This record gives sequence, C-alpha cells and structure tokens, in this order.
Amino acid sequence: LFSSFPVLQDAFMAMCPAVVRKRPADTTRVLTAYATEYVRRHQHEPFFLWVHYMDPHGPYDPPDRFRSVPGDQRVFCPSDPYWGAPPTDEHGDIILADKDRTHAESLYYGEVRYVDEAIGRVAAKLDALGLDDRTVLCVTSDHGEEFWDHGRHGHGQSLFNELTRVPLILTGPGVVRRTISEPVSGLDVIPTLASLVGIEPQPAWRGQDLADVVRQESSLAPKRPCFTQATNPIVARE
Repeated sequence: LFSSFPVLQDAFMAMCPAVVRKRPADTTRVLTAYATEYVRRHQHEPFFLWVHYMDPHGPYDPPDRFRSVPGDQRVFCPSDPYWGAPPTDEHGDIILADKDRTHAESLYYGEVRYVDEAIGRVAAKLDALGLDDRTVLCVTSDHGEEFWDHGRHGHGQSLFNELTRVPLILTGPGVVRRTISEPVSGLDVIPTLASLVGIEPQPAWRGQDLADVVRQESSLAPKRPCFTQATNPIVARE
C-alpha cells in the first residue's frame, strides 16, 4: 500500500518513521510472483510469457543482501528529485564525488544480481514442473548503463559498449550451449523465437532467424551490420 502512494508514505514517515521506509515498489518481487504463478496455471497448455523487469533501472534500491558498497544515499535516482536526485551542472551532467559514484554503481549491480536471482526462480519453476526440456527461455535487455565510463551517467548519449552490448541468452529444445561472439540484433529475437517453436517467421519481420545458428546447424553471416542510435536530447543539443 505505502509503495503505491508516495504522499501517504511522507505522512506516515513524518508521524512514525519506523512504520514505512521511503523506497520504490519492489516490482521485481511482484513480477516474479506473477510469472511463476502464470507458469503453474498454464503448465498443461502452450503459453507465451513476456516478463518485463524494470530493474536494474532507476531508482536503484536493491534488497540489503545485494548491497556491497556502503554509502550515505540508500536510493540513487538521478532523474527524479522525489528520490533525492543529485545536482547537475549546466550541461545536465550529474555532480557526484568519486565515492558516491562508486556507491551508485554498486546499487546498480546489486539490482542486476537481484534480477538474475529472480530469473533463476522462474527457470527453477519451469524445471520443477518438468517444462524446462520443452520450453524456450530467452533473456535479453534493451540497453546498458554508463557510469561515467566516458564522462556521463545513464544511457542514450553514446554508442559505446557499456550501452549497446547487452546479453542475449537462449536455452531450450535443440539449443546448443555455446557462446556466439559475432554481433546480432534485438530485431532477431522475434523471428528466432518463432522459428524455435515451429512458427514460420513473417515476411514483415526485419530481423534474422537465428534458429539454425543456435542449433549449430549453420554459421552466422560474416560482417553483418547491426544498427543502433543515441537519443539523449542533452547530447543532441551540444
């Protein structure tokens, strides 16, 4: 209840701080509970389940067991003053001391580990129900985050690896366990998943069907171009 009504949080914290802690809702816990229950309910029929975790994402506020670096700021959210957004300079860049930057980055990686554990719980449910050998599981992300690697924090401002190189993990019937080092595109996810479950890819899909590649029945086309773009309006004005 408190996590859904920030004004209610403030009122109760003013009267009795021990009653509620000022923090965002734990969407990872809620999504994992829904996902595992969905799998249980639909275990005897074909299903498609898309679980969209918002962690790791601002505000960074992982559970205590995933916190590794001490710091004064429990929640790090550079885009929202409600959660204590740090000051910025005239270019919109965050002003933080080195120790605070290290702490902020540790909170992000804490959320990465938290989501990793959550995905493991969904996979474990598939295993417990005997579905793992007939279910295709795909784990990927839309982007990464920069933590002042090239002068800024966040994403959208550049095309460096920390922003554009994200995981694409596939497992399921016929998928060979190996690492593919050549770049592929997010556009390839839908036609590949469709092909792996026996659905003919649609002509309108612009991505490449990688089903034969992950089955190790063919090789990835060499020097295939993959496109991405930066969209940060602050950088665009400079």
